Amino acid sequence: MLTHEYGDSLFEFLDDKKNPQNLIKTHLSVLFKNAVKNPQTSLWKILLDDLLSAVRRQTKAKLVDGRNSVGIALGRENLAHVSTVERKLGLLVDTVAKETQFDFSEAQVAHVCAADSMAALAFSTSRCGYARARGLSCLDGLGPTIGLAIAVVRLNDWVPEVRFEAIRCILRLIQNNGGPNGGLANDIAGIMNLLLENRRFSRISRPELSAIQSLIEYPGVKEALLRSFIYGESDISKNECLKAVIKTGTFVEILPDVATKSTCAYRRLLACRAIFSSAPPSLDEYGVEAPPFDLTPQRSKIIKSALLDKSANVVLAALDYVLSSKDYQKLDKYTISHLSKRHEPSLQIRIGSLIDILGN
Repeated sequence: MLTHEYGDSLFEFLDDKKNPQNLIKTHLSVLFKNAVKNPQTSLWKILLDDLLSAVRRQTKAKLVDGRNSVGIALGRENLAHVSTVERKLGLLVDTVAKETQFDFSEAQVAHVCAADSMAALAFSTSRCGYARARGLSCLDGLGPTIGLAIAVVRLNDWVPEVRFEAIRCILRLIQNNGGPNGGLANDIAGIMNLLLENRRFSRISRPELSAIQSLIEYPGVKEALLRSFIYGESDISKNECLKAVIKTGTFVEILPDVATKSTCAYRRLLACRAIFSSAPPSLDEYGVEAPPFDLTPQRSKIIKSALLDKSANVVLAALDYVLSSKDYQKLDKYTISHLSKRHEPSLQIRIGSLIDILGN
């Protein structure tokens, strides 16, 4: 089910293979044509018939409101591929503008943004710097999390005026909690890797860094980040966010909970490896100096939890640490007994070595 910016249902696609880019192209074509013909009047309802004709017969459509179709379609894109999505969307916007003779004038842009609250997000991806700046200046709500990601990408834009509008846009979003839909903390948590990696971009200066830091320090982000790491299966976006947290030492205090509570074995493994090493990140990779973190007080508890983990990879990481550090003090008979019942070939040699060392 696709969700409208204000919480209402818009479309229920029975065909999950529907291309979001095609939906956006159809949508923008109608809006651009209307804006060129009569920029003073928002005729967004014409969009409804056009969208219904574009949806195949077997697709069930429930129509409520058409003012967030760009955001809804973008919500189906993979957040991990924001750069690719942003480039594709920019090419689409410019192609449709050329076909409809849409010139990104103030009146035309205002018409389109009134018709669709997320169309401004599409403008911000255009190859035209003027269009990108105008789109960011009109963006007051986010819709899907990828909306915030696209706005953040513009902080590294090659046009100074666009970077300035991106800063103003982010500050507006911070003031209104991400727009009518709210939930800015969750959106920030969803793009944490992008925020941390953006620090190394060559065009970013103090104002842009300040905007990024304001997002990172937004109330509730750490809690939202922890929830995203704990719940759900393996996901590229979440995994990349966790790697960025580990590499930069940002919010590293949540790692013990991730290591012991995450439902994703891979994220448990990443957190355990970080806790067992507690090594500061490489300056060459991110270009910033992150403070080294010390999670030694929690390490004993994490080791025991990891040794009892269902995932062989997590157990293997814990065994390697125990054998290399010779930290056997916290191993009790229950843990040893549990390990002796594991039959994975990758674990048996190490478990045998540990049992021999302990004399059991």
